[in-house]
Amino acid sequence: MCNCIAEIEDKILDLAKNDKKYKKPVLRVEMEGKMITLGDVSIIKIATSFKIELEGQKKRPVMLVENLFCQFCGDKLED
Repeated sequence: MCNCIAEIEDKILDLAKNDKKYKKPVLRVEMEGKMITLGDVSIIKIATSFKIELEGQKKRPVMLVENLFCQFCGDKLED
C-alpha cells in the first residue's frame, strides 16, 4: 500500500503553517474520507463523499463510496 495520504497531509501541514491567513497556529492536517477497517491488521482505506440534496430539506446527508485505488498514485489499495 502506498504512503500518499501521509505525504500529502505533511505537505499541506507545511503549507498551512507558513500561510499567514490563519490567525492561530496550525496544529494538524487530516484528510477527510479516510476509513480504518479493524481486524487482524488495521488498514486505512480512502472514501469519497457525496452530498445528497433532498427536496425540502436543508441538511444534506452524505454517502461514502470506498475507493479501490489510491486517488493520488493509482496503486491498488489493500483488500
